[in-house]
Order: sequence, then C-alpha cells, then structure tokens
Amino acid sequence: MAESPLKIGFNVPFSEAIKAAQQRKVVLPETYYGELQGLARQQAFSISSLASLDQLTIVRDSLAAKLQSGQTFRQWQKDITESGTLDLPRHRLDNIFRTNIQSNYNRGRWERFVEGKDTRPYLMYDAINDSRVRPSHLAMDGIIRTVDDPFWNTHAPLNGYRCRCRLISLNERMAQARSGNGTGLNKGVDAGKMEPDKGFDYNPGEDLLVGIKQGIESRDGKASPMLLSALNSKITETMKIISLPNFNVVQNKLAELADKNQEWFPKGFNGIHAVSNPELFAALDIQKGMFYISSADDLVSGFSPANDLISAMRKIQSGSELTFNNEYAVETLWHEITHGITGIAPKRYPINIEPLQEGVVQIIARHSYQKLLIALGAKPIFQQEIIASGLAYSNVTSNLLYLFNLSGINPLEIPDIVKNGDTDNQLKELVSERLSISINKAGYLLNQAESKMPSDFKAKIDVQIRNAPRNKGAS
Repeated sequence: MAESPLKIGFNVPFSEAIKAAQQRKVVLPETYYGELQGLARQQAFSISSLASLDQLTIVRDSLAAKLQSGQTFRQWQKDITESGTLDLPRHRLDNIFRTNIQSNYNRGRWERFVEGKDTRPYLMYDAINDSRVRPSHLAMDGIIRTVDDPFWNTHAPLNGYRCRCRLISLNERMAQARSGNGTGLNKGVDAGKMEPDKGFDYNPGEDLLVGIKQGIESRDGKASPMLLSALNSKITETMKIISLPNFNVVQNKLAELADKNQEWFPKGFNGIHAVSNPELFAALDIQKGMFYISSADDLVSGFSPANDLISAMRKIQSGSELTFNNEYAVETLWHEITHGITGIAPKRYPINIEPLQEGVVQIIARHSYQKLLIALGAKPIFQQEIIASGLAYSNVTSNLLYLFNLSGINPLEIPDIVKNGDTDNQLKELVSERLSISINKAGYLLNQAESKMPSDFKAKIDVQIRNAPRNKGAS
C-alpha cells in the first residue's frame, strides 16, 4: 500500500526524512534550547517551553510516527492533547508540528541533493512569493549555488519557525537558463538582507558535528549526561572558559602531577580551565577528564577558587606560607579529583537540599587533600579547621560527620566502601550494620542529612537512634 503524503505544503513523503526524524534521538530540556544554536541543534531534538525529558521524548516519537504515517496536524493535535503530554494553545502546537516536520523534510531532501549532485550539481533557493513571506527570505529567492557552496551552511531552509522555503536541484543547463543579469548564479549575497531567523543559521542536512554526533550515538530517547555536561561547560555563558592571568601555572603543574599520579585520574587528564561561573567552586566532567574551576567569589565573599589556587601555586614555588583560602582552593581541586577517583557523580537537587554524594566526597577530600598538597611541595596547616568548617556543603558535611562519628566510620575507609560511586546503598548498609538499626532507618537518617540544619539533624538523629528497633529486619 502506498504511503499517504503529509498535508503540510509538500506532497512526497521521503524515507530519508523519516530516517532523519528517527535518528535525532537525543532530547534536551528547554533550558538548553536557546543555547543550541546552529549546527548543535541539528543533532538534538528540543522544543521551547517543554522542560520535561519525558514530554520531549513523547513529542519527538509522535512527530516521527506522524511523518511515517502521513497524518495531518489535526490528527496529531488530537492525539498529543488527549495523551496529556502537552497543554499548549493550538497555535503553539501548530508551530511545533509544522516546524519540526518541515525540518525533517528538508533534512531528507538534503540527503537526496548530496546523492544526486553529480547530475544536478546546483541548488536554487525558492521562497513562497506571497504576503506572508519574510523579507529576508524573499531576498534569497532565486539565488543559485552549487550543492557544496558554503552559502548553504547557513542559508539552507529551514530558516525560521514555520518557514515554507525550499531548495530545488538543477543541472548545468537549468542553472544557466535561470541566471541572467543579477539573477541565479549571478545573484550576489547581500549580508544585510539575506539573513535566516535567529537560531536557524545552519544546514539541517550537513554532517558537520562529528564530535557531538558521536557523543549522542546509540542513546535512544535519553539526555546524555556527558552531552549535557559538555553543553553546560562550553555553550552556556555561566560556564564560559575565560583567560585568567597566570593560570598557566595551575595548568602546567596539574598536567605534571597527572603524569606522575595516574591513579588520581582513572579517566585520564585532559586539562583544567578557569571559568566565571558564580554558582560553583569547581566541576569535573568525569568521562572527559576535564576540570573547571571558577574565578567568581559570589558563593563565599573573598574566596575565588581559581585565583586562590593560582596564589597557592605561586606561594609554594616561592616557599611562602599559605593562607586558609589558598589551602582550601587546593582542597577544592582535590574534591573534584576525588569525584573521579571514587566514581561518585555529583547530582542536582531542589533548593535547600545538599546532595548526599557531595557531602560524602567533601568528607573524603577534607581528610585526604594533604596528598595533593604534599605532591605540590607543601604541608597542610589548616586541615583540622577545614574538616570542621570548610566552605562548601557545610550542612550535609557536618551532618554526615556526626552520623559517621556515631557509627564509628573512619572517613578514610569510605572510598573502599562506596564501590563504583554507589553511595546510597553502600552507606545505608554500613550505617545499618554499625548502629544495629534497620536498612530503612539508616536510609531515613541519610536522607535527613541532606535536608536538615546541623542542630535540627543532631536532635532528630539522637531521638531516632535511641528509639530505633534493634533488629535489622524492622522498618
């Protein structure tokens, strides 16, 4: 049975377009939508105003299915609305449907243009010459360039939301016939007038994002943590890599240490960069072995991790004494190295909750950062003060230290306990065993450690342990 054509302005369904829809498997939350410009958006599916990965996955799959079956917008709107996935006005749904279907259509057409360029080496931009066409799109109408011309890297349709423009393939004779004085092949590019809409300056068919494409390959309907981390680190303004005076002293020294202490970098060491992020001290992309440290002092006034680390390195070289902030900057870097050593990945939680994982890593790092300090050629001066009142994750760290002390858990034994980054289960079992309480009760206490102020936590834990049933099977 022949496939029915889609009723959205063209009348031939392409198997290539269907394939393109199915291959765009990565879905990203709305927060990345405005940052995924140009070629990056080519490889990922995202819709402005949809924040849920589940929503995006359902919409992506439904659009691919409608492309396959040839259903109309009205049919898709009915299905997607009744599923409860979206609660958007008709014009927004219409925009989502037409923009994404048309994008896949153009992607499929581009594959045909590339395959047939030996016999039809030219493409002509064809705008819809009616009252609704955008002036910047109309300005491109009739321009002819070869398939390989760089012009199409930024100006191939889709060139905006609900763009109806298309490309027409031509052979040599056809291209010459449509080229007169200032037309076709002779039509110049007017950069002031021939502009795609913001965010659409890319070719939906070109395969230029090899790195990102490899990073998202084989991830069906899931947002890759590695991809999100890379986007967050390299695309957003808050994680923008900056040039910091004298930061090379940090980069060179850490590269030297990574060479001598490879066990600290199980995924390898691929560099450290200064960033201007006001929301964190430092970060590690575990899979890539890439470190980031912030120059901002917004979180703790007077403490700039990157600048204080530079100062620490230079003081160690000159034999000068470190300040508390210098030493804590070294601990901050060791904290990220500890993430890599233990495999404990940081997690984001709602406001007012400090992640258990970060507290555990913080405790390990505070008790062991002297390894890095000694390797740098210095000795710890403020370690006891840092253990008791470090600058990061103060609540969960204080709570866990209190719980570990009650349980007789030595912080230096924790890395051998939390195998493969499994903090939740391993710690629950250990606390349960040491305090002779149930697994459920131990899990409850660890959850409380994330969300309670230290004074509230201590009062609660004393009561909970005192009244806890002593048979481990109890709940």
